[in-house]
Amino acid sequence: MTDLADRPLGDFIHTVSPELEDPFHLGPLKEILERMTSASRVRGLSGVATRHGKTTTIRHAIIRMLKRNPKAEICFFSYGAEFAYAQNRDIRRLGLEAGLKLSKDFNTIKEWRTEEGGGVFAMSADQDVIGRGFDWVVVDDPIGNAVDADDPEIRDEADAKIRFLTTRLHPGGSVLVNASRFHPEDPVGRRLRDTLEKGPIQWEHAEMPAILNLGTDREQALWPDRWSLADLKQLRAELAVDDPAERTWWAQYMCDPRAESGDLFQSPGRWSELPVAGFRNAMGLDASYSSKPNADWFALAVITVCGETVYLRNVERFRAGEDAAVRRIRANWDIFGQCDVFSYVSGPEIGIIPYLHEKGIPLQALLARFHKVTRARRTIDRCNTGRLLFPNHSAWGPGFLSRMLAWRGLDGDQDDEIDALVSVVDGATNSGVTAPGPGFGVRRM
Repeated sequence: MTDLADRPLGDFIHTVSPELEDPFHLGPLKEILERMTSASRVRGLSGVATRHGKTTTIRHAIIRMLKRNPKAEICFFSYGAEFAYAQNRDIRRLGLEAGLKLSKDFNTIKEWRTEEGGGVFAMSADQDVIGRGFDWVVVDDPIGNAVDADDPEIRDEADAKIRFLTTRLHPGGSVLVNASRFHPEDPVGRRLRDTLEKGPIQWEHAEMPAILNLGTDREQALWPDRWSLADLKQLRAELAVDDPAERTWWAQYMCDPRAESGDLFQSPGRWSELPVAGFRNAMGLDASYSSKPNADWFALAVITVCGETVYLRNVERFRAGEDAAVRRIRANWDIFGQCDVFSYVSGPEIGIIPYLHEKGIPLQALLARFHKVTRARRTIDRCNTGRLLFPNHSAWGPGFLSRMLAWRGLDGDQDDEIDALVSVVDGATNSGVTAPGPGFGVRRM
């Protein structure tokens, strides 16, 4: 086993644990772990369907790191001390099987060390690490269940501990947050939002739901050797019996946690007068490529931005082709002025960009990454804190408001208007993935 530490992670796993095969289905997670082992200062997030081998893969990666550098200091953090210690016992067992030489006088399930001084320290949120430093911080399920995840204080406590542990890294140290997610605002969700907002730490995200391309004709199981597509669909049906909102399915198996209703759009504030100076108008677009009865709608949303306040001016949706969308954009320009147009795009929607440019509409595209709820979080926060205001009276207001309050980010939701609104709020407030370009045209009330 002299060259064991230099083998690729999948080969290492099979060699140390012959009963296990290379987890090919976890390619994105393995890539992060490979770079954590060979590079420096990696900030990784792992969202993998539950019972798909993610923790086993991470355990082996920890041991391979110690095989390469037995002086490495690693913190293993989880939601409860007993669980963290049990995991550390298994990690230590793997280390022995891989040939690590362990210290005889520093060898407990809370903390064990190699003869060279490295090792693994296991802890939970209610424990301190003052005076300690680490080369790796591995966070594995910082919140233990859905009930705790719905408690904002518990979410805050887990998040604060991870942020503190990040400050305990040695120069060049790396962090991996691996979680079976229960809530959009869990530690993974908050770091995704930090990344979207181009915060000081940019996290990379390995996301592997149980069913790839769900709802399309390209559906396939992530790990078909263990979970067939039929098995997963049967599991989904069984979970829905006691959980008709399917929060468990979306969170644990599809890596797409759905909040309780109170965490999404609430009744917004109202405006009766608009600012007379220092404002900017902007428009959001959500595109459709079909006029069939069951197709998505085109949707437009127009806002006025003044300081931190967003005034909603118009929302409309229609089933029609691209030519009709051009006409509706120009009709709104006639009313609100020739303002910027923003749209989150991905897949076939990208094709509308050159078409609109040819028609004289320089659409500013925002790359649609992550889930709808994650992307909508900034707009939700604005609405629920009184910084996104509805008009007191409008023909379109009641219908859109009812759809907005009913929106859960689920497949089948009437979300086209929400997508248009999120696009324009992010674009016009410079918080989208792609920074918007300079405005053009004239301001008009």
